[in-house]
Amino acid sequence: MTWNRIGHAVNRRPRISPLAYVLIAFVVSRVIYFVLGIRFDMEPLGHYWQYIDPELLRTNLFESLYYLHSQPPLFNLFLGIVLKIFPGYETIAFQIIFIACGLILSVSLCLLMTSMGISSRLSCILTIIFIASPTCVLYENYLFYTYPVAAVLSLSALMLHRYLKFGRVWNLVVFFALLASLVFTRSFFHLVWYGVMALPIIWFQRRNWRKIVLVAGIPFLLCFILYAKNAHEFGSFSGSSWFGMNFARLTTWRLPLEEQLDLVERQKISDLSVIKPFRKLEIYQHYSDYPLAELTGIPVLDQKRKSTGATNMNNLTYISISGDYWRDARYVLFHYPGTYIGSLSESFFTYFIPSSSYSFLKDNRQKISLVDRAYNLVLCGQLQYEKEITDVRAFLSIGLFTVLGYIVVMIYSLLLLRQAFRRKPISYPFALTLLFIWLNLLYVTIVGNAFELGENNRFRFIAEPLFVVLLGQVIRHKFSKPMV
Repeated sequence: MTWNRIGHAVNRRPRISPLAYVLIAFVVSRVIYFVLGIRFDMEPLGHYWQYIDPELLRTNLFESLYYLHSQPPLFNLFLGIVLKIFPGYETIAFQIIFIACGLILSVSLCLLMTSMGISSRLSCILTIIFIASPTCVLYENYLFYTYPVAAVLSLSALMLHRYLKFGRVWNLVVFFALLASLVFTRSFFHLVWYGVMALPIIWFQRRNWRKIVLVAGIPFLLCFILYAKNAHEFGSFSGSSWFGMNFARLTTWRLPLEEQLDLVERQKISDLSVIKPFRKLEIYQHYSDYPLAELTGIPVLDQKRKSTGATNMNNLTYISISGDYWRDARYVLFHYPGTYIGSLSESFFTYFIPSSSYSFLKDNRQKISLVDRAYNLVLCGQLQYEKEITDVRAFLSIGLFTVLGYIVVMIYSLLLLRQAFRRKPISYPFALTLLFIWLNLLYVTIVGNAFELGENNRFRFIAEPLFVVLLGQVIRHKFSKPMV
């Protein structure tokens, strides 16, 4: 109860926080999707190339992590810890953790937008549209690192803004720790990416450069040690030994078979190149008589197959296989650049197919196909809906609104950045956070499509929360008076 100016009591309803609406929408949407049949997908654990054999995760975790050359180790460490702590209850444990990631994503996204000047109402609406979408729920129920990475990116942007606004060192510590966790989770987030994200903060906050360098330097050093370990043990200064196989899918493997065979016959490329990358070792031995690496006595390097029957892509032989693919890919890149350009066009095409149209989500997706179809039609502009996209050249299968939205938002955000850094005095919390978001969205779009073909629309999901923030800024500055 409050009192007016003449002393009369006035009853006012307590104001509900926008964040409360977001949390209510999160809970209600999850209940609805559960009723519709969505269940947590544990199948990746036993079959995905990126994962260590579950049996080794349970019984030989740390040795296996040390000799993991195909992937950075953090997500496999997470898998191993859950398997060890919750034997027999792994599915429930993973489900709870991924729901927690969803809550972190929801809260950080809403708080980030309101902190950057977007109205509470608009922040609430945009956050709810995103978190209640079929796409978000599908990835939340999929045991893969895509969803946690999206949550970490969103949270890192919030931590950066909080540090710049309030100057609290712990926000900066968390920010750089989150960046390092991405380097330790996905090779896509390279050591160079970490440096690029840190440099603008150091440059524009030169008064505190010693503190920032110290805080950023410790996680950077840990990432460097990971790369140095891989260089020492496997001859690859990177987070993954698969680059050659990945790049071959955009170059060598895109050549017509007759041309591949001609190049093999003229000894321009190896006979390995006519085999599709990421095949079983038996196939490489059968068709190209590829020599196996000597046994090391280390299961994660020696196994041809995991205990589940899936291929062990961390077998030591794949390092040399990937290296040979990389040499062939370089030849094709320089002598047949049109092949790579054609692959790039297909990569970008696939990138703008709705993220829910990812083949490994199809079991859950079929249960909510009507909801997913409506969402992709109304908000993404996908005019041709299929249960599984098989022909990426079908123009109507891309999200037409998504393509247009990316073009408009990225260009308009660049203009906002220019305006923000020209203001005197510069509002660094707004300007540097906006720059961080814009650079990451650009990085995911350009680098993800430049070196990968096939799962590009899944890659886009990790940056979609950042796109929502930029979209909110565009709406705010276009239809209201900005307060940068």
